[in-house]
Amino acid sequence: MPGKRTLYASAGVRRIRYDEVESLLSRDMRLQFVDPGIVFGRTHIESAVLHAIRAFKYGKNICRELRTEILLYLSGERQISTAIKVAGIKRDADRCVMIILRPEKGEPDSLIRKMNWVRDDTILSPEGKDLSKLGISRIETRSADPPEDLVLERVALVDILKGS
Repeated sequence: MPGKRTLYASAGVRRIRYDEVESLLSRDMRLQFVDPGIVFGRTHIESAVLHAIRAFKYGKNICRELRTEILLYLSGERQISTAIKVAGIKRDADRCVMIILRPEKGEPDSLIRKMNWVRDDTILSPEGKDLSKLGISRIETRSADPPEDLVLERVALVDILKGS
């Protein structure tokens, strides 16, 4: 559809340095960088982004910034500090998931090239990841098929936890 802008773009990224990420975050409010260990596929990212946008649209957000609200939904947490602890990238990280809100044409690849990072979307895959990072127990995972459905439930649960 002509004139319609993409809401977000995401990519798995390797060869990052924490100080570079921190610098980008301070300069560009459209960016969010996430610990890849808590991302269980593109559907998880999309659900979190759309829930966060909806929270802002209806005045149900608890964060001042959309990119921080996205962390709440990705992590399944209500508390901002806990969400940052769970979903934020760690100082020793060498890979992450990058989310760009309202991406320009060519993003995220142009930014990845500019930073000399390596795009690796296999990082987004739920394969081999531990659902307990999102507070999902082994007992819960036995009842879900596929277990990643529990991740989407956790995203939706944030609205209830917030009292939305």
